[in-house]
Amino acid sequence: MAFVKVAQRGEIKENSGKELYINGTRIALFYANGKYYAIEALCRHQDGSLAPGKIDGEVVECPLHS
Repeated sequence: MAFVKVAQRGEIKENSGKELYINGTRIALFYANGKYYAIEALCRHQDGSLAPGKIDGEVVECPLHS
């Protein structure tokens, strides 16, 4: 699998996320505690995006379900 550049360093603010589409998949990219994390962006309950969710350590809170 090849790496895909999806953002510039500094583009995502600390403790926030950004939704991306990579090869047809919705991805939520987060920057927290000086590290980048990527997860599938889709909340399975209502198909909402996790990207705007609240970050607590390495846990993302769904903005639709708290």
